[in-house]
Amino acid sequence: MLTVRTDTYITIEEVGTYAADNQFYQAFLALSTEEKECLLRKAAMKIDCLSLSGMKKNISQPMAFPRDYQTDVPNEVKTAQALETLAYLDSEKLKRQDLQNQGVKSVTLGQVSESYGDGIKADSMSIFGNSETHWLLRKYLAGSAVIV
Repeated sequence: MLTVRTDTYITIEEVGTYAADNQFYQAFLALSTEEKECLLRKAAMKIDCLSLSGMKKNISQPMAFPRDYQTDVPNEVKTAQALETLAYLDSEKLKRQDLQNQGVKSVTLGQVSESYGDGIKADSMSIFGNSETHWLLRKYLAGSAVIV
């Protein structure tokens, strides 16, 4: 069973609140409760493994958010977890990312070919399955600053 602020930032039901318009949301709904929980935990862990600015609000809290300058978990973090959870259901993208992580620069299947350039960048953006996730979390990453 999931416990908010212990192993997830959002509940199974809240995935729809933050990402119901995502193309993989219906596939998520078709999963078993255990599968949904597993994906939510993986997405939360990915977020918590980032190098974040500031410190935890409470040193004994099990998860990275809220940070010392926050009163609650930001909606950007909740949305990022929902999007990353659904990104695990994009098997085609996962295959491509796996190939890139292995250093593959191009693939040809019959008359169809795909090139990946010089390989994947080793930055926080490259670890996410959903391209929006990096932009949602960028202001919380260590070494970043919001310019106004």
